[in-house]
Amino acid sequence: MATNQNIITISEDLINRSLRRKILSSPAGDYIMDYKVTFSGGYVYVVLDLKIKTLGALTAKYRLEIADLVFRPGTHKLIADYMEDVNPTGGFAQSMMLKAASLKGGTFLQMAVNMTNPPGIRADAKSCSIDLEQLLNFNNDLASMLTLEYRDSRDGMLQLAYQLAL
Repeated sequence: MATNQNIITISEDLINRSLRRKILSSPAGDYIMDYKVTFSGGYVYVVLDLKIKTLGALTAKYRLEIADLVFRPGTHKLIADYMEDVNPTGGFAQSMMLKAASLKGGTFLQMAVNMTNPPGIRADAKSCSIDLEQLLNFNNDLASMLTLEYRDSRDGMLQLAYQLAL
């Protein structure tokens, strides 16, 4: 991209407050009871309060480092490296169930993705990918012209450079 870039800045507040109802009423809302997203030091931090049928209530914390964002006409994909910390909010039995699940190898995210097989989401022990084409409708005029490039995530802001192919 050229040095004179158009920048889109997305605040934590937009995601945590303005989009809350939309996110929690999406299919993900069947599992996500609450969430908080923070942009700091080049990372995206996500805290999820989850309710999983077989495991009960959990708190999952993720530190994401955006490895690649491919957002151009026809392709909309996000790849991130992650670290996770998952803690049960229930008692001893729930802790044991979570420990038994983790003994099978891999991360909680891997286990959840393998169990639910959500469209467009894949995870291994260190990274995950989200094919946004399978989750969102990009069949509109703006999406067919928009190209985004990840720039940074810090000080409560996510920055993306953009171009429009007119």
